[in-house]
Amino acid sequence: MLVRIAALAAALVLGSVATSSAADMVFVDLASQNNSGEVGTAILRSVPEGVLVIVGTSGQGSDPQPNHIHKGSCAHLDPKPAYPFKALTNGTSETLLTGVTLAQLTSGGYAINIHKSVKEIGINVACGDIPKQ
Repeated sequence: MLVRIAALAAALVLGSVATSSAADMVFVDLASQNNSGEVGTAILRSVPEGVLVIVGTSGQGSDPQPNHIHKGSCAHLDPKPAYPFKALTNGTSETLLTGVTLAQLTSGGYAINIHKSVKEIGINVACGDIPKQ
């Protein structure tokens, strides 16, 4: 919950959710995987250019972490990323996805996945299924 509050506060500081409604913003809880202890929240917000994704985690290591949206669920991820994000650095990442809508991402069948590091890309440390709207 603290990570969710921190991520939302960061988004408010950046002005990215100042005029949001519940219809154009989705929260995704990121649960720890492989005993990593890393947890967090992703905020997906519809913007005129596409979807703004803000990720905040705690319990991460010091290396930048690849993270992205995959087709499937955390239990059954398609190994090929559908929408890559900027790497998590110090537990935060902000990426603008163009060419996709929030409605598409919340139609079912997508998850956000975080890897331990570029060097250890095969180790998933946190994941969250994007809720169907």
